[in-house]
Formats: sequence, structure tokens, C-alpha cells
Amino acid sequence: MFKYISMHLKSQMEYKSSFIFLIIAQIAAFFGYCVVFYSLFQKFGLVKSFNIYQVILCFAVVQFGENFAEGLLRGFDKFSEIIKHGHLDQLLVRPQNIYLQIIGYKIELSKLIKCVISLMILVFAIIKLKISPLYYPIILLMMFGSSVVFGAFLIISAAMCFITIEGLEVINIFIYGTRDFAQYPIGIYNKIVKTFFTYIVPIGLTSYFPMLYITGSSDRWWYILLPILSVLTLIPACLLFNAGMSKYKSTGS
Repeated sequence: MFKYISMHLKSQMEYKSSFIFLIIAQIAAFFGYCVVFYSLFQKFGLVKSFNIYQVILCFAVVQFGENFAEGLLRGFDKFSEIIKHGHLDQLLVRPQNIYLQIIGYKIELSKLIKCVISLMILVFAIIKLKISPLYYPIILLMMFGSSVVFGAFLIISAAMCFITIEGLEVINIFIYGTRDFAQYPIGIYNKIVKTFFTYIVPIGLTSYFPMLYITGSSDRWWYILLPILSVLTLIPACLLFNAGMSKYKSTGS
């Protein structure tokens, strides 16, 4: 994996100016969003019973998960290109795990850099909320769970390409819609939305419920174990992808 990252870094650094400007643009857009976000809270104060730092905690966890998944699993997002250009046929004859090869096909380093910014914002929220160091492993688990959920969506998107060739925009709606909804505590939404992001798209298990316990808003200790359940989202995602692989007949190119 580190060899793949090193290779992509070297290839992108061939055009240093372009790479640097891309990073600057990503950072500026991200911080611009944060400034707007912070300004709104300065104006309106609490959102239901949640203060700004609780919201920032959820925001940082979800943003980290989405950027980490899109950065590291970009090959699944670009899977339609892999099929159309006949590259999948090449990958299948190589003595290496197909998932690892797809990951190595495309790694978006600018997205991974945004993960660092998300971490900085997360540390800021942790300091302001005075969260005990005992809960730091739980926060890491929340970040892991968030990454898994978004990664599962990218694998499902790739699986659909076996049928449609082109990627389905509806999957992007799920990815970006989930990010935009879940970056706020899902407790602010009505019961239907809250249920959807708990049982159908379990992003709430990775951010909202653990946040309630570690910030003292709930005494249900088992909330901190919920991010582990996010791993279950990989089961249908990988089953769909493996089913598509089993039916794949080559592009003929």
C-alpha cells in the first residue's frame, strides 16, 4: 500500500505547480466552508441542545471519513474507467488481490491532505469539550467507522459499473448527501431521517451516538461500541462487487 502511495505521490509531483495549487484550492475551499459554518453558529447559537463544539466533533469525524475513503479508495470511484479502457482485464491476470490493485489504480492525495485538516478541527473540538484522554481510542474508532461507511458506498458504486458501465449518480447522492446530513448531529432531524441514518445508512452509529456519550449528553455506555457495527456495511458492498466480478466476461479490448 505504501508503495502505491509513493508511486502516486511521485507521479503527481511531476507537475509540482499544478499539485500545489490543487492542494491550496482544496484547503481554501475547506476552510471557507468552516468559516461559514462557524459564522452561522455565532449568529444562532445552539442547534436544539447541541453546542457548536459538539457539532464540530461530528463534522470533523464525518469529513475525515469521507475524505479518507475518497482519497484512498478513489480507484473504486473511477472503476467505470477501469472497465471501459480494458484495464480490469490486465488487473485480473496479475498475482495480486484485486481490491488492492483497484486501490492502487488511483489515490487522491489532495483528499488525504484534507484528512489532516479534519484532524486539526477534531483536536480543536476535543480541547474545547475537554474530552478525557480515556475516550481518544473511541474517537479513533469513530473515524475508522466513518471511513468504512463511505468506503462501502464507493465499492457499491464500483459494483454497479458491471451492469451500467458508467457510474450511477444516485450513489454520489448517497455519498455527498450522507456527508451533508451527518456532519450535523442527526438528533436535530425528524424521526424518519434519524432512523435512515441509523439503520439504513449507519453513519449515525459512527459519529452521533458515540458523541453523545463522550460529551456527557447520554449515559448509555454501549454507544461507544456502535462504530464497530459499521464494518457490517462492507459485507453487502463486497458481496455485490464479488457477484459482479463473477459475471464479468471481459471488454474484449
